[in-house]
Amino acid sequence: AATLNNMGGANEKLGELPRALDLHERSLQIRRKVFGPRHPKVAMSLANIGNVLTNMGRFDDAVRSHREALSIREEMLGAEHPSTGESLGGLSAALLAEGRDPAAALEYALRSRVVFEKTLGPNHPNVATAHFNIAAVRGRLGRYAEARDDYTRALAAIDASGQPSPLRWPAQAK
Repeated sequence: AATLNNMGGANEKLGELPRALDLHERSLQIRRKVFGPRHPKVAMSLANIGNVLTNMGRFDDAVRSHREALSIREEMLGAEHPSTGESLGGLSAALLAEGRDPAAALEYALRSRVVFEKTLGPNHPNVATAHFNIAAVRGRLGRYAEARDDYTRALAAIDASGQPSPLRWPAQAK
């Protein structure tokens, strides 16, 4: 299941989304059989499926997958676990891409940032990603000054982390 999951991730990065989805779904089937329906590894597969579905434009399915992953992670890991923060961020991104409920997307993005700041510290790359997601939602809501401030916070967190980030182009990296 882990190898299928990793292959799914590689195919997603290569833009081979139908293949990535198939691999993640196969990983999910195995994990449900081995671990049962409410296990963090099942949630990982569901989150990965949600990410691929978002990238494929299948937003309703993506939202469902992310909601299920979030439910499992909150139950099994707790509301303040980094993996729960990842599910909150994934759900926010799917809702934003779907476009129907940007207020809910903002709520989940804000919760994600709180979880990451509490569990990983204010300068972790996941905090930067959360700020970036918050900015994207606020921009969609027409709250441009707040979005600009969140983008600024995202860049500050990246710079403070000292780690490479996908939120910066290579030429911008320090």
